[in-house]
Amino acid sequence: MGKRPIEGKPEYRRERENSNQKEEERQRYESVIAAINGIRAPINGVSNTQEARYKQTDTHERRRRNREIGTIIALLLAAVVAACGILQSHSDTRRVLKDARLAADQQHRDTLDSFEAVQRAFIVTELTRVRIGTAPSTVWNYSIVISNSGNTPTQNLSFVSIDPPDDIHILMDEDQSRLMRAFCLEHAVNAPRDPDRLFADSVGQYVRDTSPIGHLLLGPKQIAGIGDFSLMQEEITQEWLWHSPPHFFAGEIKYHDIFPNSPEHISKFCYNIGAGIRGNTEPLPGRCAHWNCADAECEADHKRYEKEIEAVNDLVKYGGRALRG
Repeated sequence: MGKRPIEGKPEYRRERENSNQKEEERQRYESVIAAINGIRAPINGVSNTQEARYKQTDTHERRRRNREIGTIIALLLAAVVAACGILQSHSDTRRVLKDARLAADQQHRDTLDSFEAVQRAFIVTELTRVRIGTAPSTVWNYSIVISNSGNTPTQNLSFVSIDPPDDIHILMDEDQSRLMRAFCLEHAVNAPRDPDRLFADSVGQYVRDTSPIGHLLLGPKQIAGIGDFSLMQEEITQEWLWHSPPHFFAGEIKYHDIFPNSPEHISKFCYNIGAGIRGNTEPLPGRCAHWNCADAECEADHKRYEKEIEAVNDLVKYGGRALRG
């Protein structure tokens, strides 16, 4: 008689098998976890190493960028400083060059001025005297001689003078009393009126006829006569006896020099001729108190003359009132 098959496993066997199966799965899981843990450690190490490397690289990159930025900033600052230095140096150089150019220009102008002052025409006057005959019929002949002391010729030279026989007529177109008053005032200051008036169009026809405006060209170191007059010995003797005031012989010369943009130059002259004793009575020439000047000196001389005339005029006016009172 055969054995009877088992229709099912007993309960405890199933539980045991389940328990064994779970144990195997657990061990397998633990093995897998252990394997994973075993793999994770190297991976973590590699990851940490890589991360550290990345961090180090990043740190190096940041430092490199910072260095580069610092270098660029330093270069920019150095460039700015250099540019400022160059600009300042350029400005200083330009200023130095400008100062040097101005100094050179001034030196050039001074050199030209000095050259022109030495070379330009300059007119001076001299009164010459020639005695003709013997006393008592002696005639004294006077001449105004002008000379160009410069090394270049004159341009547009014009001159005018008034000689002693005509100096009483220097105030034409005025009544006789005023004429004689002005004549006395002029002799009180030992000078006639400004010879510059002789160039004016308003002078009377008498003076224009007797003292016309002359023109000439005077070369370097040349001389020329521009006027003369004569005095008789008898006339001089009478003036000495009567203590007459001296005669005036005055005039003016206007001219330009040859240099470009040169101003008009002026030379004035004035001589007085009075009676004196030198052995026999003879005229004694001398220079007036005014009108022996050149260029800018003449303007100052004119102001001094006007002040002196005003002072003498006041003295005569108030003195006359006191006498009348």
